[in-house]
Amino acid sequence: MPVVTLAGDHAVSRLCAAHLSRVGLTQFIAHTADAYLQCVLHAAHNLPELNRVRQSLRQRMTEVDCDPATITRHLEAAYRDMWRTWCNS
Repeated sequence: MPVVTLAGDHAVSRLCAAHLSRVGLTQFIAHTADAYLQCVLHAAHNLPELNRVRQSLRQRMTEVDCDPATITRHLEAAYRDMWRTWCNS
């Protein structure tokens, strides 16, 4: 089941928002407390839609690159790019 997240300043909320975005579930990301409440209420009042989302999660996760080795390669590439940028400045 996806979780509704309040995207904020903490790493956990940003990580959750990033994961939801990655699998195309941005409707579960709120940016204010009021939007969070509205998102939760919307989900609670639309159980058939919530069930469809739940049933699509496995496919959504396999369609994106969630493989740890791939993620590590991307992270390493980002570190190399940051190092090159720092060295060139």
